Amino acid sequence: MTEEKVKKREWVKNAAIIFLSIMLVLTFFSNTFMNYSLPEVSTQYVTSGSISAKIRGSGSVTANEEYIVETEQSRKIEAVLVQVGQSVKAGDVLFVLGEGDSTELDDAKLALETAEIEYERALIEASREKYTAESEAVYDAREDYLDAKETAENIKKAEAAISSAKTELDEKTAKYNDLKTHLEKLESSEGETEEIKQLKVLLADAQEKLDAWTAERDKMIDTESDEYKMASNSIISWQKAVDDYRAKLAELNVPGSPDPNEYNELYNQYVVAEAAMTEAQQKLDKAEKQYGKYAGMDYDSALESIEAAEKRYDDAREALSNAIANGEIDEKLEELNLEYEKKNLDRLREKVAELSGGETGNEIVAKVGGTVAELDVKAGETAQAGSRLALIELSDRGYTVNVSVTSEQAKKVSVGDTAEVSTYWWGSQISAVLKEIKNDAQSGGRNKILIFEVSGDVEPGMNVDISIGQRSQNYAAIVPNSAVRSDSNGSFVLALVTKSSPLGNRYSATRIDVQVLASDDVNSAVSGIGNGEYVITTASAPIESGMLVRMAEG
Repeated sequence: MTEEKVKKREWVKNAAIIFLSIMLVLTFFSNTFMNYSLPEVSTQYVTSGSISAKIRGSGSVTANEEYIVETEQSRKIEAVLVQVGQSVKAGDVLFVLGEGDSTELDDAKLALETAEIEYERALIEASREKYTAESEAVYDAREDYLDAKETAENIKKAEAAISSAKTELDEKTAKYNDLKTHLEKLESSEGETEEIKQLKVLLADAQEKLDAWTAERDKMIDTESDEYKMASNSIISWQKAVDDYRAKLAELNVPGSPDPNEYNELYNQYVVAEAAMTEAQQKLDKAEKQYGKYAGMDYDSALESIEAAEKRYDDAREALSNAIANGEIDEKLEELNLEYEKKNLDRLREKVAELSGGETGNEIVAKVGGTVAELDVKAGETAQAGSRLALIELSDRGYTVNVSVTSEQAKKVSVGDTAEVSTYWWGSQISAVLKEIKNDAQSGGRNKILIFEVSGDVEPGMNVDISIGQRSQNYAAIVPNSAVRSDSNGSFVLALVTKSSPLGNRYSATRIDVQVLASDDVNSAVSGIGNGEYVITTASAPIESGMLVRMAEG
C-alpha cells in the first residue's frame, strides 16, 4: 500500500513539472509572437545645439522700371517687328504703321488752317488785358503788401498765444512746486531708524524703475510685441514694490512718517500736476515754434510797413496804366503773342506731316533699351490714339523679386542679407540680396514683403524660389523634424517609455506636448521636453500615445 502511494505521488509530481514546462514555453512564445505583432519604431536622443532656420518663398522676377510704348494717333498696324521676351535697343523699329485715319487727318488739316488764320490776326492785335495783371512791378508790389499784412496779423497772434501759454505754464508750475514741497515734508522725518532709511531708499529706487519702464513702454507702438509685454510686466512688478514699501513705512507708524491715505492722495495730485505742467510747457513750445520769429516785433512798425507797401502797390498800378496808355508795352505784348501762335503752327504742321505718312511717320521705334514684356496689338489691327502698344522692361535698371513672410520671420533677417536662389533651369547662376522690408498691405498688417534685388541669369516673368537664413541660435532641446507631429490640440512628440518585466523590457509611446521654436531642413528646436528623452522618429504602422511598440533591430 505504501509503495502504491509513493508511485502515485511521483506521477503527480512529474505531471506538474511537465505542465509548468509547457506553460513556460507557451508564455515565452506568446510574448515573442506578440512582440513581432507590435509596430516597429526608430528613436533618437533629444540633444541641445543650434538651429539656423530658413525662410522660404517664391516670386516672379520683375524689372525695376518699365516703359510704355504708345501711339499718338489712330493708325493701322501694318507689321509687328518684335515679340515678347525679345531684347531691343534704343532706336530699334518696333512697329510699322499705315497711313493715318482720314477723319483724323482732315481734322488736323482744319486745325492747321484755323491756326494760320489766328496767326495772321495776331500780327494785328495784341491782348493787353491778358498781360496787364501779370506786370512784374505790380505783382511784386502786391506780394509785398500782402506779406506786410500777414506779418502784422502774426505779431498780434504771437503776443496772444505766447502770453497765454506762459501764464498757464506759470500757474501749473506753481501748483506743481507746492505739491512737491508738501510731499517732501511728508517724506522727511527726524530721528529715522536704519530700517526706515533703508525702506525709503528702496522706495525711491522702485519708483525710479517704475517711471523708467513706464516711459519705455509709452514709446512702443506694437502692443503685441514681446518687448511691450515685458515692459508691461515690469511696470506691474515695480508698482507692487512701490505699494509694498509705502505700506511697510505706514506700518512702522513712527513720528513724522506720512499717513498712507493722505500720502497716496497727495501723490496722485502731484502726478496730475506734473502732467499738466508738461502739457502747458508743450503748448508754450508749440506757440514759440509757430510764432517765435514774430515775438518781440513792434506792431506799430508793422502797420507802417503796410501803409508803405500799399503806397508802392498803388504807384506800380498807376505806372502800368500810364505805360499802357502811352503804348510802351504794345511791342512786347505783340512779340509774346506771335511767339505763342508760331509754336502752335509748328506743332500742327508736324502732326499733319506725321498723319500723312511721311518719311519717318510710319514707324514706331524704341526710345529705351530693354526686354519686350507685353505686346497689346497684332499686325492688321488699328490702334486708337493714346492706346498702349507694348511694354518694355528696362534691363539696365535691375530686377527684383517680392516674397511675403510673417512679421515674426521678418524680424529675423536684415537688409543686406544674402539669399539662395533656385529655378527650374539647371545650371542657372542667380544671386539675391535683401534690399527692403515693407508692410504687406493685403495682409492687414500681419505680414511683411521682403524685396530682393536679383542679378545673373534672370529675365522678367521668371519664377524663382528664394531661401534666406535666419541668424543661428542655441536651444536646449532639438529633435528631428520627423519626430514632431501635430493635431487639433497642437504640436507634440511621442517619447519612448521603457518598463522592465521578468520576460524582458517593454516599450510604449507616450505623448508630450511641445512648442516648435525654430526649424531648419533637418531638425526642430522645441520646448516642453528636456535632454535624456528618446523620441520616436519613424514607425512601421500608425501609433498613438499609450500603445506598445518594439524597437527596430540594428
